[in-house]
Amino acid sequence: MNGMVDAAYAPFKAYLVYNLFWFFETLQEGQNPIPPLKQKYKDAITLIKTVKSSNFNVNLYPQANEIDLSSDSKVEKYLTDLYSSLWVGMSDEIYFDEGLMLLTERLKVNGLDPYKLFKDKYVVDAGCGSGKWTCAIARLGAKKVLGIDIGKKGLEFANKMKGKISEASCVEFSHANLTNITLEDESVDFLFSNGVVHHTVDYNKCLKEFFRVLKHTGEMYLFVNGPWGLWELHLDNTLKVVCRSIPQRVMYNFLVSTGMHSGAIYWVMDNFYVPYERKSKDELEELLHQVGFVDLRQLARGLESDYIEKVFRNAPYASLRYGEAQLKYLAKKP
Repeated sequence: MNGMVDAAYAPFKAYLVYNLFWFFETLQEGQNPIPPLKQKYKDAITLIKTVKSSNFNVNLYPQANEIDLSSDSKVEKYLTDLYSSLWVGMSDEIYFDEGLMLLTERLKVNGLDPYKLFKDKYVVDAGCGSGKWTCAIARLGAKKVLGIDIGKKGLEFANKMKGKISEASCVEFSHANLTNITLEDESVDFLFSNGVVHHTVDYNKCLKEFFRVLKHTGEMYLFVNGPWGLWELHLDNTLKVVCRSIPQRVMYNFLVSTGMHSGAIYWVMDNFYVPYERKSKDELEELLHQVGFVDLRQLARGLESDYIEKVFRNAPYASLRYGEAQLKYLAKKP
């Protein structure tokens, strides 16, 4: 899309990357993704040439500014601002009912009893965001749940939402950085971190903090993204590059206009605009052992729609499409 710098092109770009984003979902299971992906790119190039030749670019708007991620503080501010804009659109149904269902079913398919996992425990939801998972953990019988996050607006939304259900009376929220958790050593029974550490500015330090605050024999649930194969190349080398010139508000409004529900909008925006640090299964396990965790148990199953489940079932081309997909572990502090 070189040359399409006028911001008037942003809605067109949003449309294009939105359609490219769902490419893997349109494939039949067992279909080699490479030939149709090549054709998809060819079709996109043809469309881009058509739009450019229409002389649509009339310099109505300034070129979108490049996102500045040159320091840890700027990365944290960027993430805080982005996520804060997403929480407010989350419906009660997505927040409470879907959150509880997804967490429960993903644990059950891995042979875990969600109620036994959390019952009567002091749980910290590290990187709680909107508090969606925090409230789900409370409903699964936790004695106390503390949600911590760097996003103050997200925490304000979480405090508002928790007041809607009686089970969340054991929930508290606190502003804190995962690289410097304001809790005493060995004070927590269970540490829960769902899809957060790979976004932070110091992956290793987060895990060390998790280990520090856990009691002896305490457990951690950790979900991070591993290498995602062809999907990662498609996302990082194409879609994210284009999204640098699409203002986040333009993309968000476009996604809303499609009728997409709030949970899906969050997921798409997360993929388009948030930086990731991906570690392989071997790298992650080595790091967890170095930090001090023992009894690592990989939770290799997921729901039917989860990439991790497709890889687990060794579906044809699943590893090529999704690499190692989501990496989920239970681990203990000795």
